[in-house]
Amino acid sequence: MITGLSAFEEIRFILELLAAELVILIPFVPRKKNFIPKAIALTGIYIVVAFFYFFVIALPVGPDARQNLACAWYICLAISTIIYCKNLFKIGFVDSLYVIIAAYAMQHMIYISVHEALALYYWTFLEDHLFIYIVISVITASILYCILYLVFTSKLREADGKLYEDSSFLVGFYILELSILMGSSFSAQHLFRVGDSVRNFGILWGFTTCVLILGIQYANFRAVVASREQAIISRILQDSASHYTISKELIDLVNRNAHDMKHKLRALKNLSDEDKDAFITEQMSHIEQYQNLVFCDNQVLNTILAEKSLYCSSQNITFSCSVNNVNLDFIDVIDLYAILGNAIDNAIEGVAKFNDEAKRVISLNVVTKGAFTTIQVENYSEEIHSTVDALPATTKLKSGHGFGMKSIKYIAEKYNGNMYWAINDGIFSLQVMLPVPIVPAE
Repeated sequence: MITGLSAFEEIRFILELLAAELVILIPFVPRKKNFIPKAIALTGIYIVVAFFYFFVIALPVGPDARQNLACAWYICLAISTIIYCKNLFKIGFVDSLYVIIAAYAMQHMIYISVHEALALYYWTFLEDHLFIYIVISVITASILYCILYLVFTSKLREADGKLYEDSSFLVGFYILELSILMGSSFSAQHLFRVGDSVRNFGILWGFTTCVLILGIQYANFRAVVASREQAIISRILQDSASHYTISKELIDLVNRNAHDMKHKLRALKNLSDEDKDAFITEQMSHIEQYQNLVFCDNQVLNTILAEKSLYCSSQNITFSCSVNNVNLDFIDVIDLYAILGNAIDNAIEGVAKFNDEAKRVISLNVVTKGAFTTIQVENYSEEIHSTVDALPATTKLKSGHGFGMKSIKYIAEKYNGNMYWAINDGIFSLQVMLPVPIVPAE
């Protein structure tokens, strides 16, 4: 028979679990369109689904089998909330498992505190006063979730919307962690009901397990963020060294040109009029080359391309650039420099290995068309023989690609875009597609 108390217990479980997931997800990952109506609809569906628990325990089986079915029901219901996560937020499968584990631990702490410790042990009168029971549950959940938000979940915004790439290893790891959490929590509940002598121990065991799991989740998050920060620092240091080398070579190039110009001007006095005209024509051609370094009106893009063009010229690399109707205002300067710098540097590294001048060619095309800005870099390349996470494995490969590719992919996804790469007939092609944000009309 379904009573008001039993109905509340089932509704309470799913609402506390979904609320815990929202506390984690909102500061963590971007929300999808129509978030509020979708959230209301899905919450209503899960409340209805929660009542199927009574059909499960009404099955004609023995007490032990009924208890196992009840445990299996809660496990399946908790795991099914991955639908809730992925329909409301832009989140991957592994990150969804991460959220569900942390949310279940948070919810179970409320269950232990209010249901087991208070309603079934210390304040047994609560089950006879449903309104007071509901108020205490809401207040306890609000306080605990606020504390966990301040201590843990608010920090998740440092992950920039993503912790892990989906992989079978991580799926297996988090399913194992979820199994340990639920197995331990059910064991603690069983111990709680054994007798008065071990009830406090059962409460402590269950609560400690949840705190431990939340600690593991927090440590995993911190490890990922620290790894990214270390990679960024290493990249900055390497970029600084690379930039110094390039700048030094460019300065040397300018100095050589100035030195040559000095001697040519001295010799100009003794040249015939025909030779003077030829000299002036040649120098005008050089000046036009420098004037051609103005690729577009975007100052940041033009600075990057001018630097790379000069460097390619000094290395006898042909750098072909096409910039048409470009909208890059929505991209952070550092992110834009990272995308183009990594892409062009990889291409330079790739073609520098060829002695054939016909293959020492890099082509860059930047265009905004429709709702997307596309950056495409192409160059001749040797074959890529291995990949890691669908990217060229390392810069040590002959292709010259791989270094910085993860950075480009990460930045593209940061702007809700994508990165693609392919190698066909000895030509490596890298394409970054970024959606242009729609600015509302005033």
